[in-house]
Amino acid sequence: MASTKREVDAVTGIETTGHEWDGIKELDKPLPRWWLWTFYVTVIWSIGYWVVYPAWPTLSGYTPGIWNYSQRATVTREVEAGKTANKAVRDKIAGMPVVEVSKSEDTSRYAMAVGASLYQANCAACHGRAATGFTGYPNLVDDEWIWGGTIDDIHADAHLGDAAVRPGQAPRRQEAR
Repeated sequence: MASTKREVDAVTGIETTGHEWDGIKELDKPLPRWWLWTFYVTVIWSIGYWVVYPAWPTLSGYTPGIWNYSQRATVTREVEAGKTANKAVRDKIAGMPVVEVSKSEDTSRYAMAVGASLYQANCAACHGRAATGFTGYPNLVDDEWIWGGTIDDIHADAHLGDAAVRPGQAPRRQEAR
C-alpha cells in the first residue's frame, strides 16, 4: 500500500511529488495563474473556431460552420478573377505565332511570368531550379540544344514535355543562336 504522507522539501518547505531524479526532487507546486488563464482562453477560442468555421469531417463533406466559409470557394473565386484579368493577354497569345510573343512587351512579360511558374511546377524537379540539369536530364542554360535550339523547337519540347522525345528519333545537335 502506498504511503499517504508526502515528503516536504527542506529548503523551500513545499511538499514533493515523490519523483526524484539524480537527487533532484520535484516540488508539488500549482501552475502559474497566467499559464492557466492562457490555456483556458485557447480552449474557449478553439471551441469558438469549431463553431464558426468548417471543422469536422463527415461522411457527406464537413461541418460548414455558422459562417458557411469555404476556402475552396475563395480560391475558386480568386482563380476565376485572375483568369478574367488576364483573358485579353491569353487570347492575344493564343492567336499569335510563338516567335511574335516576345516582340510585344505585355505578351512577353506575361509569357515569361507564366513560363517561370510552369517551369518551377513541372520541370524544376528534374532539370533543377536554375535549369542546370541533373544526371539524365539536360542542362537547359548551356549553348548545346539536344532537340533543336530554334524557338519553334523549344516551344514544341516545352509543350510536349516528355512526349517530345519520340522513340527512334535521334536528337538534333544544334548550337543555340
